[in-house]
Amino acid sequence: MAFLLPPLSLLQATLLALFFVSSYVGSLYISKNARLSFVATTVTTDTPRQKQKSERWRDDPDVVRARLAAVSLATMCSCLVVVLVLFKDIPFNEAVWESLWRLGFSAPHPLLAHLVTPVLFLGPLYAMYLQQQLPLQAGTAFVKNYVHVIGLRNVIIAPLTEEIVFRACMLSMYHLCGASRRKMIFLSPLWFALAHLHHGWDTYNRYGRTSSALQRAILQAVFQLMYTTLFGFHCCYLFLRTGSILPPITSHMFCNVMGVPQLGYELRIMPKKRTGIIAAYLLGVAGYIYVISAWTETKSSIYWLDDTQLSALGY
Repeated sequence: MAFLLPPLSLLQATLLALFFVSSYVGSLYISKNARLSFVATTVTTDTPRQKQKSERWRDDPDVVRARLAAVSLATMCSCLVVVLVLFKDIPFNEAVWESLWRLGFSAPHPLLAHLVTPVLFLGPLYAMYLQQQLPLQAGTAFVKNYVHVIGLRNVIIAPLTEEIVFRACMLSMYHLCGASRRKMIFLSPLWFALAHLHHGWDTYNRYGRTSSALQRAILQAVFQLMYTTLFGFHCCYLFLRTGSILPPITSHMFCNVMGVPQLGYELRIMPKKRTGIIAAYLLGVAGYIYVISAWTETKSSIYWLDDTQLSALGY
């Protein structure tokens, strides 16, 4: 669907992005069942302190279930907002189908786009192979790590809802205001990063509310801010390049399974494999640079085509 003028201004798109972030993170604290609670106890410790019975921590099964329900509802609300934004210019039934397309639910995309992230993680994958930790090597032990409510959160619901809200909903709004691809790739991940800063409060409390606990929480927040921003750049590119939300979702799932690469640790525990591990990491980076464009090329992404190509498709 083509619009003679951008349906939104940059300010309106930014305010909508703020709403998406606020509703997603806020949903974790509105409900009493989803809200965390801590006893104001000061304990000096280098590890998470012992949980007290009256407390509610983020990995408690009932807290996890409540939060999964909360973010799922917030995600559906964000998608509804996208429909309503389009509805002010086109009929409601058209707005629904247009939203499905713009949110990347119905856009065709190359299957190779799902393999871009594993190429980048060639080094960590090789290290896992050396430690017999790959799924086919570890067998049921690998599966058991994820067949529970925390695994459901980390590997399924969190990647699914976060990518729909912070990639599909947010980028579709910035696109409707006429923002450039560069602005979308480098602006929207900042919202994604800021949405993770509230984890610092959890860390501060679990480590005893001391000055060292505060320092740990700040350092963790800074690292998470940088890591989630870089990851956001990656997923934004995947979404804009393919026009589909599925590659960012599978990328997010894969990264949550893999965790942050631990090159230093891997070199310490496997010194005899040092050359091979470093080579695998370098090969992964080089491979990623090559495939990120080649494997994500899509002829029908409304976010990557120029005006002539969009007109040919009826946009």
